[in-house]
Amino acid sequence: SYVVDGSVSIRELNRLLHWRFPVDGPRTLSGLVIEYFEEIPPADICMRINDYGLEVVKVQDNMVKTLRVFPSLTQPE
Repeated sequence: SYVVDGSVSIRELNRLLHWRFPVDGPRTLSGLVIEYFEEIPPADICMRINDYGLEVVKVQDNMVKTLRVFPSLTQPE
């Protein structure tokens, strides 16, 4: 798993780690999680987006600050 800052760009994550998060919506990982829940989620909540497990580690100042990402079990093409 990886501990990731919520403000990191989704495009940058996809490029650096060869992940496949959707890029047609929010620009940051925090934004993607907030869009998924339609609100700012509490810490310790988990979800699955595009076969990636995500756990909200820290929420502060109405932002998802830190997440733990569990990479997809499928390999990128």
